Amino acid sequence: MSPHSMNRLASLLGVIIATSLSAEDARPDAPPAPARPITAPAARLAPADAVGFDGSRLGLTDCRVARQAVQGLILAICRDPEMDRGKNPGLRLIAVHHDPNGEHIRFRSPFGGGDAYTANLTVFALPRSGSQVILVDFAAEFHYGTQVFFLREHGLPRLVGNIDGVALDDDDDAAAPSRYVSVLGTSAGFQLRFSRPLIRLDRNGLPGRARPTTYHYDIGTERWTQSGN
Repeated sequence: MSPHSMNRLASLLGVIIATSLSAEDARPDAPPAPARPITAPAARLAPADAVGFDGSRLGLTDCRVARQAVQGLILAICRDPEMDRGKNPGLRLIAVHHDPNGEHIRFRSPFGGGDAYTANLTVFALPRSGSQVILVDFAAEFHYGTQVFFLREHGLPRLVGNIDGVALDDDDDAAAPSRYVSVLGTSAGFQLRFSRPLIRLDRNGLPGRARPTTYHYDIGTERWTQSGN
């Protein structure tokens, strides 16, 4: 990789770290999770568009995505002017309940995507349950970071952690890790594995060596951990 490419990658990884969850919330430096038996791979879903959804009726702006997650629940990525006045502005995941009586916001992610102006949803259905794993990628000129949510059956999304690295595509350009992720259901929760190694900043603020990385979420303890780097 050329020095110019190294400097550019260092810059964009710095943005990812700045817009990701705090260490206290995401706990990226937690000890590696113990080995957990894998039960089955999760299925990648393609949720239908929420036809007719108008976020402005709920005071939302700049809605980029609106998908029908489950019956009666829409997952949207919008800006919320009320939350933009706080410390974590930007596009964010919002869950909207809708029924014949109207639409109501039931969940707002506490962390926005900063000055990212595009976002994408990737959804997986965990095996033998009605629960889902949701990845939200934020980007502008390049990838900004990925938030991970757990949606329990008949529940609301829960922000469980973030993926604070990028993958490299075939042209050695930074790419959203969700392009290369597989989700595996475990007896305790789920794992995220990647077909390509992820790159993070080292202690000197430079792109570190690409390393295989696995993220774990334990539903019982609500603990988000990572291993492999």
